[in-house]
Amino acid sequence: MMPFSRSCVYGIRAMSYLAGQPCGRLIGVQQISQHEGIPAPYLSKVLLDLRRCHLLRSRRGTGGGFELFLPPAEITLLMIVNCLEGNDIFTRCILADQACDHVGGCILHEKWFAIRNQLIRSLGQISLAKATEIQRLKREKPPSKTSLEIPWSGDCQGPWSNAGSHGRP
Repeated sequence: MMPFSRSCVYGIRAMSYLAGQPCGRLIGVQQISQHEGIPAPYLSKVLLDLRRCHLLRSRRGTGGGFELFLPPAEITLLMIVNCLEGNDIFTRCILADQACDHVGGCILHEKWFAIRNQLIRSLGQISLAKATEIQRLKREKPPSKTSLEIPWSGDCQGPWSNAGSHGRP
């Protein structure tokens, strides 16, 4: 159907890796690249896009790198997808290279409209913390049918700790 771009997939993987790191630890592009198997030059561009969207914070130089700008529980997959794909991904026609025409529409319009809305809801409900925990559990054992709730303890003094009442810049 509608696969996400390579940039988007790499961005989700990199953000998930960063979410699994100790709070306050800056991680370099090379480390993320090696762990996730993503070409470093390509990853650098993706990480800069995520920084421009205020999902990452970076520091240059020795000891520099990237860290999450918000707690993992406050970053949704929808935020990452919107940052790297733009809003067009959800407003384009699935069969034509044009905006979705709500009047008339293509032969898949009604079905796609429902699927698209469910995808938007689902991506908005899955936090980076939850996605990271699901990935960790999949690596450790076969998936279970239990619901995962990943609480954010708030005891870490990350970059978001001084960002205002809702942890946002």
